[in-house]
Amino acid sequence: MLDLGCGTGVLALAALRLGAARALCVDIDVGAAALARANACANGLAVQVRCVAGELACLARGRFEVIAANLPAEVLLAVAGALVERTVAGGWLVLSGVLWEEAWAVRGRFQRLGCRCRRERWLEEYCTFLLQNARP
Repeated sequence: MLDLGCGTGVLALAALRLGAARALCVDIDVGAAALARANACANGLAVQVRCVAGELACLARGRFEVIAANLPAEVLLAVAGALVERTVAGGWLVLSGVLWEEAWAVRGRFQRLGCRCRRERWLEEYCTFLLQNARP
């Protein structure tokens, strides 16, 4: 699984606890990548986690079964094509931290790229989308 914009790495750690074999944490903030690494170590998951400071474009061309991204809408829209490309057919994208007023644009963009919205959750100001890559 890929945790893009990992911050503390909590999404990656949760995925590992729920059965993911490995996780890649990526954040443009060097401090965030270091914090994600420290949290993985503190939770006994260091062997299963790789943390990288950088952008999605700097990674090797691997594909993931699950991609989690808690990022602003403008970032999600900018990397939408790359995220879908890096998700295996039938794989999952969990997009969170999207403001209500930007939600339709984000969901629509990913749907146009071949994803199906399987579930959405609307909270006070933000929403989360669970999308499945329907492309081969």
